[in-house]
Amino acid sequence: MLALTNTEHLSGVRISGDFWDFTELKQSLEEILLALPPATDGLNAVRSRIIDLCIQLQETLNGDFNIETTPNGISSQLQQDFKQPFPYDNIYFSTEVLWPELLFIVVSLDFFIKFAYEDESFQMLHLHIMTARKFLASIFKCVLMIVHNSEKHSIHNYYLHPRLNLKNYSLQYIDMLNAYYLSLNVTERKIQLPRILQRICQEDIDYVDFKERIEYLALQSQIPPHHVVLEFDYPEQIIW
Repeated sequence: MLALTNTEHLSGVRISGDFWDFTELKQSLEEILLALPPATDGLNAVRSRIIDLCIQLQETLNGDFNIETTPNGISSQLQQDFKQPFPYDNIYFSTEVLWPELLFIVVSLDFFIKFAYEDESFQMLHLHIMTARKFLASIFKCVLMIVHNSEKHSIHNYYLHPRLNLKNYSLQYIDMLNAYYLSLNVTERKIQLPRILQRICQEDIDYVDFKERIEYLALQSQIPPHHVVLEFDYPEQIIW
């Protein structure tokens, strides 16, 4: 079963599971995205962030991130009772995702799930939607383990009643939040995590100003806004 836990320094969430857990989640996310029209106006850039997660899940299965082995209870004595040899350990994979990035994926994936329900063939997606919803619920469980009790009601409100338009969303804003969050210490991260979810869901004046800046740079360079590249101060190595 897929397991999600907060990383030691609250930099993000660690996703852990076996081959089938990762494969199921990856396939479910891909099927939900495939239910969207190929040229959904203004949503392709946002969809790419979930595609990036799918790529990361596949890379994890390829052994590019963390691999752990856990004894499964098979002993030499038990091995003699089997007609064919069994491994002594189970293999588990894990990978980490930054909190701001994951919170944006939560909001985006929830939107795409609701969008998929509008498709006539959405009934074929029931199992995939269940897998995705379980993934989202596990993420929120991790959020609630960090934030103060007084923040939990606000967290639910931000998520259930977002005031943002994902069409033509300035994804560079999420990159900026990733860099900002990594600059905080553990205590500050506990305080700022609900604020970051609010900033993603509410499209406040800071986001509006940021988006206008991106659009200006895009106009000056005569490129689409999502092609504008900004440099942020990321650490050379993330301490998860």
